[in-house]
Amino acid sequence: MDTRRLIQVGLYVSAVVLSLIAILFPTQAGIPIGLVMILGAVVSAVLFPLIYVARHPGSGLKLLTSVGILVALFFICFALSDAREIWGLRQGREEMLAGAELSKWVGAAIYTTIGVLTLTVFAFIVAEIRAALK
Repeated sequence: MDTRRLIQVGLYVSAVVLSLIAILFPTQAGIPIGLVMILGAVVSAVLFPLIYVARHPGSGLKLLTSVGILVALFFICFALSDAREIWGLRQGREEMLAGAELSKWVGAAIYTTIGVLTLTVFAFIVAEIRAALK
């Protein structure tokens, strides 16, 4: 593992740990520190891959193809998901907990997660069968 990768992993781990500590044990300064750490993790999670794609355009094309497939899978799941209101009890009264639009987005995210998990299991099985036949 090269030094840059070690630094990147170290930053991610420290950001997650400090964010969880700040959120689980809130004080006057804890929540802002946690939010800054989460923001730093998100920015670095977007920035490092973009730098990699700029330096290695060939593998960047593979990355963009993979992201395109995931986006296409999400929009297929979005088209198939239900849009209905979710009602429930809140403080003893029946209230709408989620509107139809939010329900559709959450349903699409769940279906996408299940689809990616299914594709991963399928790819693992195919890889094991190919390795056994060699």
